[in-house]
Amino acid sequence: MKMLKMAIALALLFAGCGEPTPAPPPAQQVKEPAVAGTPVPGSVATPAAVAETTPEADVQVPQEAPPSEAESARRKREELLSPDAPDGSEAVVAWSGEQRIQTAEFESYVRRLPPPQRREYTSLEKKQEMLRNLIKFNTLAARAVEDGLDKDPDVLLAMKTEMVKKFLQQRFGEGADVVIDDAAVEARYQEQIRRYKKPARVRASHILIAEEAAAGRILKELKKEIAVPGNSTRKVFREFVRKYSEDVATSERGGDLLFFAADGTREAAPALDARVAQAAFAIQAVNQVSNVVTGDAGFHILLVTNRRDEVNQSLDEVRESIREALSRERKDALRNEFMDNLVDFEQWHIESRLLDEVQVETLPDGTQMKARMESIRKEVDPQAPPRAEPK
Repeated sequence: MKMLKMAIALALLFAGCGEPTPAPPPAQQVKEPAVAGTPVPGSVATPAAVAETTPEADVQVPQEAPPSEAESARRKREELLSPDAPDGSEAVVAWSGEQRIQTAEFESYVRRLPPPQRREYTSLEKKQEMLRNLIKFNTLAARAVEDGLDKDPDVLLAMKTEMVKKFLQQRFGEGADVVIDDAAVEARYQEQIRRYKKPARVRASHILIAEEAAAGRILKELKKEIAVPGNSTRKVFREFVRKYSEDVATSERGGDLLFFAADGTREAAPALDARVAQAAFAIQAVNQVSNVVTGDAGFHILLVTNRRDEVNQSLDEVRESIREALSRERKDALRNEFMDNLVDFEQWHIESRLLDEVQVETLPDGTQMKARMESIRKEVDPQAPPRAEPK
């Protein structure tokens, strides 16, 4: 009120001076609030401009318009991401009188979701939803601590389990630093050279017949059967193998000769007759039947079941994949060595008698389960007759 009176006095003083105070330019015109009973310098007092009140009346300040919906959303975003959160060194995404949630904690909470599911939480709205869930989670955790559950044996075991997993992951997981030099990579490449350099291969099945004329008749019958609509070439061929093939070693597996190169060499079996191998390579389409092929052991009817192109990978092409494989092997070896030497059990004494008295809960065996089910059935229906045992 004193300030209001002082403002009125100053206005009256300027009004009585010989030289009125120059008005500011129109762009900077400042409109003084009208004061009851006091003319504003440089203006004409009108009944609308001068209120008929006492000098002690409160000055009427225009009320701020309520924020729009968009403005409210903007303010919420600024509050959520405010750099003025009440913590000096760490970014805080939410706080109250009881909790502060730092950015790192929120990121860790989100990372517990599988990567495909995280894509659903990239928008601000979804992040806010997740943040509210974290606030509820922390509140529940605090209530659980109040109830003493942080000392519960099951909770402590779960915490230790997670700590052990994280400890081993940091020491021996993907993030662990293991150096694999080029010499080790090159040595592994040479050890497994047949993995990186392979000739083109074909897989085929065959029917072996001792007589050429019989082989011709069987081939004619086979093609006729395959041509029947709805018949499967491989199924029909397997049936003919069981019925006609004289190769006992392959007839039990449908005549399968496994994969072989053009010279007949195979990885896990003796080499094939080169003429049989070349005839198979001459067949371009899978599931195509050959003509009768003359071989050392007799006459063959072939069915190509698969083809694999040549593999010819240089060391430079596979260097990094070999390094990664060696790194995983080295970490596994270090982990196993670490676990083997972790505890000196010679320094431990085990109370076997007390250990033997520990009761381990298991599922009941069949007899106990039947007895229990019969007991429950009797409780539900005391008049029910005993169940007949299946014969």
